[in-house]
Amino acid sequence: SLRGGTPPVVIVPVSNRGNLHCRPEGEVAIHRAQGDHGVAAHGRLPPGMPALPGRTERFFVSMTPDTLPPGPYQLRAQLQCHNAAGLPAALVGEQVGVLHEDGRWTSAP
Repeated sequence: SLRGGTPPVVIVPVSNRGNLHCRPEGEVAIHRAQGDHGVAAHGRLPPGMPALPGRTERFFVSMTPDTLPPGPYQLRAQLQCHNAAGLPAALVGEQVGVLHEDGRWTSAP
């Protein structure tokens, strides 16, 4: 989900259904949902934070630029998660919604 503000922050949930912890890394992009669909903002997951086995962890990603006008957007996270055994897993997530004037995010059905 997206939290408006300065800077806007994307909250990325990572569910670890395995039995080893992993450390996700990667990028998050906010695309305009109308017009040219270009990247309106981007950010990277903070390094080194683990996703523990059997849990869903929430990662807070500060976006650049530090302002985002209200409107419809698509959030896209492209992550890699390496576990203690060195095995990678690719994670991709998307969400479409609207950022309101007051900074609230409403997901599209």
